[in-house]
Amino acid sequence: MALRNLQPAKGKTVASFEPVTSNLTNLDTLTFLNGFFSVAGNLVTVTAAFTTNPTSAVALFSFEMSLPFGIDVTAVADIIGVAGNGNGPEFGGSVIGSIANDTALATSMHEEADAITTVSFSYVVE
Repeated sequence: MALRNLQPAKGKTVASFEPVTSNLTNLDTLTFLNGFFSVAGNLVTVTAAFTTNPTSAVALFSFEMSLPFGIDVTAVADIIGVAGNGNGPEFGGSVIGSIANDTALATSMHEEADAITTVSFSYVVE
């Protein structure tokens, strides 16, 4: 497998990133707050924060995010990471690859309105 070396804008290894979100499930609103990505060789790591409002209390919710460097997601484990919430009862979550859309799929749960949901995930670009 030949890997390519990624170089973010102007030679930076860290850059700001606002993903495009889609396919909201059990969310009334999802608002982007902050995000960035880092690159180490061919490994891309993304961290972002959102305000989330679930449609009902203690509801499992999900949303998809675009990637700073596109890949062909052929297995859910092509993208791996975690999601969490910063206020109210803490519920963990996951970030995996969406094979259908070549995006990152975040899933979590909380019961508070306007909760801060953070995601952090990594993937390799070939």
